[in-house]
Amino acid sequence: MAALLYNFPTKIYFGENIAAEAGQYTAHLGNKALLVTSGRDFHTSGLIEKICSSLKKSNINILVFDEVSAASNSDTVDIAASLAKSVRCDFIIGLGGCKVQNIARAISVICTNEGESSDFLSEQDGYRLNIATTPLPVVSIPTSYGTLSETGFGFVIQDKHDDMRKKMYSEKVCPAVSIVDPALCLTLPKKILSSSGLMVLAYCIELYTSRYSNPVSDACALRAMELISSTLGKIIEEPDNLKLRTTLSMASLLCALAAACGKLGTLYVLSHAVASVDTIYRGTLISAMLPNIMEYNLTVSSGKYVQLARIFGEDVKDITVLEAAIKAVEKVRMYVANFNIPAKLSDLGFRNTYFDRLYAVFSRFEENNYVPREITKDELKIIIEQAY
Repeated sequence: MAALLYNFPTKIYFGENIAAEAGQYTAHLGNKALLVTSGRDFHTSGLIEKICSSLKKSNINILVFDEVSAASNSDTVDIAASLAKSVRCDFIIGLGGCKVQNIARAISVICTNEGESSDFLSEQDGYRLNIATTPLPVVSIPTSYGTLSETGFGFVIQDKHDDMRKKMYSEKVCPAVSIVDPALCLTLPKKILSSSGLMVLAYCIELYTSRYSNPVSDACALRAMELISSTLGKIIEEPDNLKLRTTLSMASLLCALAAACGKLGTLYVLSHAVASVDTIYRGTLISAMLPNIMEYNLTVSSGKYVQLARIFGEDVKDITVLEAAIKAVEKVRMYVANFNIPAKLSDLGFRNTYFDRLYAVFSRFEENNYVPREITKDELKIIIEQAY
């Protein structure tokens, strides 16, 4: 086995309603913070006010930047970073989903380094960030499942110059503190709840079947899938059940830990490629495409799919490995159908007219080097056409 590096520098707090103690957990980072969020819904729910109140009790002054939206790109990063620098913020807080968390980490880089964010979105050095100065500390407070922000070593930002999503890596942008509060996900709409839960499952499957899988990533991914399998069906029927939400939040955290020492795959990359050219919610796209990608990898991942079938409660006695593996794929297909997630990309509003541009983004991601079965441009086109 090749040498492995496990590095988890993040202090993680996990528990129900602990977001109200955000000030206590972050006071050591300084006395001035930029709170990055998407704004409208969180203002309505009172969440932003709750977080700010906790910070103020710990003598932390807060500047709120609540202009993150689905259309946000590197320009948003530069605007927010300019605000943070103007008041000399000591750290950055990301309160929200994937987009918010990515932008918060990018802001932390721009606050301490010369240039605009697009300057750092380069293909040089294998997409590793070339930064002279350590970024500001980041605090991650996720409000949905599958953000991977709890231990994220990079960020994905849409470059304002070419509208392409680009991922950059650096251990220096890993959060200093993550606050995982299952209660913050209670306001997720039912549609987002089911697709984000399946997105966590998809990520775990990719991490487990990756050519970069290792004992630590496998242990975290397998346990996360056990929790998801025992919870997801129930949580759709009982969306306000905080105990079930806590279980799903732990699965999401374990998935993030697996991703911190493993490699994601085709679905993760494809979702970012599609997001560069369309507005489809990534969780829904990943959920819809999961059975298709599992089928594509069936012949090379059948042994590991047998373990998935067992986790899903399938009887795999006295049948072949391939038959057991197919059971895992069909179980996932059943999940997608039961949660009313469209099985066809056309039903999601996907327009199959910009494949070349999509592939240009897809091919940039280094995760493609670790997928269980390589996907060429022609093969990806066939997969998308079959799913369309």
